[in-house]
Parts: sequence; structure tokens; C-alpha cells
Amino acid sequence: KNHETNKLLTGGGNNTEINALINQMNQLILLQREIAKEYQIKDEGFKEALTNISHDIRTPLTSLTGYFQLLVETEDEAERKKYLAIIQTRIGHLRNILEDLFTYTKIQDHHYQLQQKNCDLTRILQKNLLSYYEEFNRKNIEPQLILSNKPLIVLSNQVALDRIFSNLINNSLNHGKNYVGIRLVEEKEQVMIVFENDVEEGVVIDLENVFTRFYKSDPARTVNSTGLGLTIVKDFVESMDGSIQASMNRNIFRIQIILTDKNRVKPN
Repeated sequence: KNHETNKLLTGGGNNTEINALINQMNQLILLQREIAKEYQIKDEGFKEALTNISHDIRTPLTSLTGYFQLLVETEDEAERKKYLAIIQTRIGHLRNILEDLFTYTKIQDHHYQLQQKNCDLTRILQKNLLSYYEEFNRKNIEPQLILSNKPLIVLSNQVALDRIFSNLINNSLNHGKNYVGIRLVEEKEQVMIVFENDVEEGVVIDLENVFTRFYKSDPARTVNSTGLGLTIVKDFVESMDGSIQASMNRNIFRIQIILTDKNRVKPN
């Protein structure tokens, strides 16, 4: 009770009841050690999460403060328009960060349940792609699309699907250099969703941890990423009984999602 020790209780003699008591007390000691270890890991994870969250929010806020100051000081109309455009972009990044944090907090709650209904994957993906039209133009990337020419209906939640597609598009735009490929097709009564993008030379992606919270392939790039985007995608996909995996082929990073018959809604 009063001292930290790795020793277990020992006893002598042939008293069966005393030996049984010692054995049970040792089981409690071992259980207490496991609980303490688990608590320590969670506590360290919580502190790391707070550090990451604080840094991810502070970075765009600092940037916004600087550009607001420049906006106030300049009288040149062209400069004002430029600063306003940058501020608008930074606010969008900050909104995405806060939305990721809010979504991640919700889906970690075991009582949180998604209301499901029939959703057309093709239409939802097309809608999300259109919403990123300006971002693709800004990076001078024309996504290579292979989309089903018919509705692909699944039993799911539209908010979750919007978040999945939005986060995958964001990930491709944030890390893609010249190429983004998107495929949504039906194969052998399964729906396959594939997002691909090239990566800059020298960037190393840890495929085992790419879906881990706060993982970033390039920690220096924190302006518009919490490292939660792919974690949220994975959690939502698994809540739909789907599977997700990441792979690399030379300089092409690939995320593949498969939704099986459990999700499919058969046409009448």
C-alpha cells in the first residue's frame, strides 16, 4: 500500500486457505498494475492530444492575426483583395480543423449512433467533388475520375458519407502534387472506393499508422490538418462494416474502401 514494488506476496506453510488468499491478493496486485499502466498510457495520450489540438488551432489563428494586421495597414485595393482571399482560406482551414475535432469527439462516444437510410454514393461523391472545384483549380490539378454511371445505393448515413468523401478529397489535395485519381465502381456485388495521389519526393508514409489519430506524413505541414481526417474516415467506414486499407506503389499513395453486401440496397 505504501511502497512501489514489483514483488508479489509470498507465504510459507501448508495452510490451503492462507495460500489461496495470497494467490487472490496477487491477482488483485497484477490487475491493479494493468489498470495503472492503462491509465498512464491514456493520460499520456490525452496530454499529447491536447498539445496537438492546441498547436493545430494556434497555427492558423496566428496566421489570421498577421494577415488581419496587414489588411488594416494597407490602403492598396489589390493588396486588400489578396489579404482578404488569404484570410478566407485560413478561416476555411480553421473550420475544417474544428469540424474534425468535433466529429472525432462524437464518434469516440460509444453511445453515438448514426441514423441510417438509403444513400446514393455516386451522387454524394459528385456533390463533394463539385464543392472542391476551386481548390482543384488553385492547385492546377484535374482529378482523373472513374465513376459508376448508375446510382450505387447503400444503407448508411449521409453526414458520415459526406465526411468520408470530404476528408479523402482534402487528403488528396493536401498531399497530392500533380495527380489525383478517384474511382467509385461496383465489382462482384461490392462497392469499391479508391482515392490516389502522387506524393512529393522524399516524403515517407508510415502505412501502419496512417489511420492513427494525429499522424501526419509531414509534421511541418500543420496549417490545414489535424491528423484526424483519415482516422475519422476509418471509424466511419468500420461503423458501416466496410474495410479500408492504405498502400503505396512507387510514389502513388492509395486508399481503398470496400463496402460489402451488408451495406448494399438491392434495386427493386
